[in-house]
Amino acid sequence: GRIYKLCWLILWLVGIAVMSIPTVAFAAFEWLPQDNYFKLGRMMLEGVQDGGSYFLAWASNFGVPWWTRVCRRSGVSPIVSQMVGRTLVVWVVPMCASILMADGCFRGWATWWNPCQQTGAFDVSIPVTIQPTFTGIPVTFHTQIVGHKSVCGSPPAWGRCTRDVFGNLATLYTRKMMLSAFQVPFLRLVMDIFWYKTLSQDVERGLEDLVGTQIAAVDFALVLGCAFPALVPLCAAAILTSAICQRLSEHICKYQVVQPQSFAQTKWEVALYLMLSHMVQCILLPLAISE
Repeated sequence: GRIYKLCWLILWLVGIAVMSIPTVAFAAFEWLPQDNYFKLGRMMLEGVQDGGSYFLAWASNFGVPWWTRVCRRSGVSPIVSQMVGRTLVVWVVPMCASILMADGCFRGWATWWNPCQQTGAFDVSIPVTIQPTFTGIPVTFHTQIVGHKSVCGSPPAWGRCTRDVFGNLATLYTRKMMLSAFQVPFLRLVMDIFWYKTLSQDVERGLEDLVGTQIAAVDFALVLGCAFPALVPLCAAAILTSAICQRLSEHICKYQVVQPQSFAQTKWEVALYLMLSHMVQCILLPLAISE
């Protein structure tokens, strides 16, 4: 019934949320100072940041498709579930985390900076002495030149927000797409050769994963290509190499792919999804050009 499908849908959302936790860390740790509340050293921060692209490549190509298959009973098309899941894990959640932490946006990094945990750590005042002419008695008072709030609670500097966010995510997304274009498809081919099963259901699922991956690459190029031009040829390469490796898998393993029924049922959803991606691009393009 509907309640049964709703429970599976909630379970799918919980899994996507758990899978998004590491992506939040990758985007946020770029702005976390070394003298941080979590006592994470420089090597730890750099290690987490370097591993971000590998996790995104795994989550996009293996994690989200696998979890979608586990939660098929939600009644949502597997291709639609993969598209939405990849969008959330790969770019929506990391971009939101980067906006919250970036120095040019909400400056969330200051919340986790140890000096900001100490009240009054940045309060600096100087004595000022004046001598009124009508009394001749000097009067000294202190005036504050720097306050704790001006350092740890200053308002967002929106003029640099877009540049800071895009600069933070550029390396992460470029590495991720290089892995998706030149490593993941060949890893899939090796897995097909050594662990291929003759069940038609597995073939359908593999084709659903392939189509979902290609649609995700188109979405990635549409949304973020204006900010990261290098992603456009990398997304095209990912689509090409995944198609080539799929053909090689069919030839080597000698199986015939039959188009799943879910393809015809989701063509309008895919078209709407790509239209929304284009609308997001129209919003991000002026921001990327202005900064």
